[in-house]
Amino acid sequence: MRLWWQKCLLLLREVCSWELGDANQPPSFKTPSLALKLGHSLKKAAEIGIGLATRAEDNDRKIRMEEYISLHEREWGDRVSHAALFTLDIRKMNQAVTELYERSKPELFDQLISKVQLTGRPSLYVRELQELAGKVGVGEELVRHKLLQSLPPAVGAVLAAQRDLSLQQLGKLADELMPLLQTSCLAAPQAQLSSHQRDQRRPPHRRGEQHQTDYSAPRHSIIN
Repeated sequence: MRLWWQKCLLLLREVCSWELGDANQPPSFKTPSLALKLGHSLKKAAEIGIGLATRAEDNDRKIRMEEYISLHEREWGDRVSHAALFTLDIRKMNQAVTELYERSKPELFDQLISKVQLTGRPSLYVRELQELAGKVGVGEELVRHKLLQSLPPAVGAVLAAQRDLSLQQLGKLADELMPLLQTSCLAAPQAQLSSHQRDQRRPPHRRGEQHQTDYSAPRHSIIN
């Protein structure tokens, strides 16, 4: 039975990719859930075998099944179940750490880009955003969103409509639009100033000038 038990463990190693480990690395499985299911199934099969052997009055077979169950209960937990559960715990922990890191990526990206200033050339700003995004691991969509937020509303609205352009193309387009925006911003106050100056050149209306009636002219009476 001991030889058969060793063969069972070797087959389990092949089916579930069981790594025995060493002094620094505990045993692990690539498919730990399968190892746990097989352990339960093998023990259940041995229990069924005892029942069949009892009904058939096959004492040799019954003894072999009982020996297997005894080995299973003594060694399966330490050699198989422990390693399978350890592997599952490690995977759950790694998954939790990965999910936490994925959720913190946008916050980390916001902290990094807060130190980057938008100058008169948005294309340089785009390049810096892309470098930081590559270090943190965020996607291009978030970089595009942060770029549009940083630009003046008039320029951002134009770029937001250009969904087919890449980030580099958006940066170059913003480079061309920024000088036009500055020119229009300077022209607006000048136009308002000229309008105000024209208003000041108009002579003020004296009080009572409008709708004034001349009562100095002589009145003519009509005699019938």
